[in-house]
Amino acid sequence: MSLDLHALLKERLREAATLWAKDLRAHDPEHLTVEPKEGVRSAADIAWECVLTNRRLAMRIRGEEPFTLDGFPACPPEFATIPALIKALSESTDEILAAAGDDVEREVSYPGGSESVFAYAEFAGIHMMYHLGQINYIQTLYGDPAVHWRG
Repeated sequence: MSLDLHALLKERLREAATLWAKDLRAHDPEHLTVEPKEGVRSAADIAWECVLTNRRLAMRIRGEEPFTLDGFPACPPEFATIPALIKALSESTDEILAAAGDDVEREVSYPGGSESVFAYAEFAGIHMMYHLGQINYIQTLYGDPAVHWRG
């Protein structure tokens, strides 16, 4: 039995977007754009970084030169709501999957190297889960210790 890398990639990225949606729905909207401490990014800013990173990855997979990110991007006001961020994360995940297509074993080049589309796109899932941990931590700072993505 051979491993279907396309199906695996789709499952992993969609799962990450789904877990984000669960945690964002549980996040207090009043705290979404608040920096817990001076110099600490808000949950909205962290989510927006994931959206932009996903878009950049999709561009590179399509053979396009991605836009530059300078520092940590702030979430634009029009995306700084829970429904808008959930939608943007889902759409940016779908953008990666569309760019990857069925041939996820082909090579994608980037500054410093190249690797399979599968490995390159899988980074999106790793990146989203890393930052979801930050969102979970922010929720605990506001007194919410629940693990919302479990339910």
